Amino acid sequence: MTSNTSKVGWSVEDWCLATSLGRTKTFALIAEGSVRSVTAGRRRIIITPPIEFLEALSASEAPTKRDALTANFAEVRHDG
Repeated sequence: MTSNTSKVGWSVEDWCLATSLGRTKTFALIAEGSVRSVTAGRRRIIITPPIEFLEALSASEAPTKRDALTANFAEVRHDG
């Protein structure tokens, strides 16, 4: 039998530590379907890898109003 060392499931506590999110936000993400999990008896196991979730979150972030103001300010300073 071969041992697979890559992790495929996280406890809620471990997933929260890995993503720096709280339990309430984590359960909200599970409820909305952004994070996948399964239950085994009374134990919930999160199967969405933390890095995969954070990369998707990072890729989906649109530039904010503050980003636009900062870019405009830098442009004005550079021109002047």
